[in-house]
Amino acid sequence: RSMELIPNLPEALGRECLMRVPYKYHNTLRQVCKTWKELMNDLKFCEDSRKFKLAEQRICMIQHVPPSVPGIDGVYGITVCDPDNNIWERLPPMTKFQEGIILPIADCVTVNGKLVLIGAVYDPHISKRMKTNHDETIRRVFLYDFFKSKWRRCKDMPVICANGVSAAIAAYTETGTERGFIYVAGGYNTVHGPNFRGAAAVYRVEEDEWEILPNMNRDIEGEGAFIDGKFYVIDESGSAEVFHPDTRRWTTVKNRGNSDQIVGPCMVPVGKRLYCYGYFTGVMEYMSKECVWKELGPCPMKDVYDLSSATQWGDNIFFGGSDLGGRAVFRIFVPPATEGAQFSETDIESRKDFTSW
Repeated sequence: RSMELIPNLPEALGRECLMRVPYKYHNTLRQVCKTWKELMNDLKFCEDSRKFKLAEQRICMIQHVPPSVPGIDGVYGITVCDPDNNIWERLPPMTKFQEGIILPIADCVTVNGKLVLIGAVYDPHISKRMKTNHDETIRRVFLYDFFKSKWRRCKDMPVICANGVSAAIAAYTETGTERGFIYVAGGYNTVHGPNFRGAAAVYRVEEDEWEILPNMNRDIEGEGAFIDGKFYVIDESGSAEVFHPDTRRWTTVKNRGNSDQIVGPCMVPVGKRLYCYGYFTGVMEYMSKECVWKELGPCPMKDVYDLSSATQWGDNIFFGGSDLGGRAVFRIFVPPATEGAQFSETDIESRKDFTSW
C-alpha cells in the first residue's frame, strides 16, 4: 500500500491541502518525506494548483531597497505582495549576483507560477572586469520559480530595448497546454542595429528558448498587452501593432476615435477588457471591435505624482505610485460594472520598508 500524503485523509484532499501551502514553505515541505518532495516537484501538481485556483496570488513589482554593499546606491529588488491580506515580502537575491543591481528600467512579468525579469541585473564588479557594456546588461533575463523557490539565469534576450527604454512586454498562457509565452516588441536586434525599433521576439518559458518574430509594420515604441489571443503594442496615439500567433503576422490597427486623443502610459488588461490610465489623459477602455478608446472619466490617482506600477488583481486593478513627497502610494480600483458608474477605490497600507520606488 502506497504511503498516504496526509494520514487518514483521501489522496485528493491531501493534495488540495498541500496546494494551499504558501510558496515560501515549499522547500520545507520537500524535506518532510520523499513522497512530498516528488509531489512538489511534479509539474502537474503545479498546473493543478493554478487550474483550481488554489495557488497563492501575488503582485510582483520592482522597488528601491537599501543597498547591501557600501558605496553602491540605486539598488532595486522584487517586492511580492498580497494586498488583501497585507502581506509584503521581498524575493531572495540571486545567489551568483549578491552584489548585483536590478535596473529600474527592468520589467518583470509573471506566468505559470514563475516571475521573469527582463533587462535585469547589473553587477558593477563583474561588469568592470569583463568590460560588459550597457546593451549586454539589459539583454539579461532571470527567472524565479515560486514552486521551487529558486532563481535561474535564462538565455539572453535577442531583442534589445532601444536606448535603454523598456520594450512592450506581455505574458500569455496557452489554453490546453498551459505553456507560458512572453512577447517583447519595440526594441532592436543585432541584425538591424540600434536605430531600428520594429523588432519583436517571443520567449518560451518552459523550453528556455527565444524566437525572433517578424518585424512590426511600424517602427514604434508602446505598451504591451495580450488580449483576445493577440499581442498588442499600443502607442500614445491609441493605434496598435497587433501580432496574430496563429498566422504569425502583424496588422496595424488605427485609432478610429478622436485624432487628438492621447492614450495614457499604464495599460492593464482585466479579463477581456483593456484599460489605460494617465495623469492627464484619465481612464479609458479599449473597444476592440470599434478600434476606439472610450473615455471613462478622470484619473482616480490625481493626488499621485507618478504612476509607477499597475496590474490586474482578481477582477480589479492594483496601482502603485508616488506622492509629491516621494512616498509610495498603493490602491485597489474596482472598474465600473455599468455604463456611467464610477470607479471605487481602496487605499492599501504597506509596511514601512516598502514605501519608496
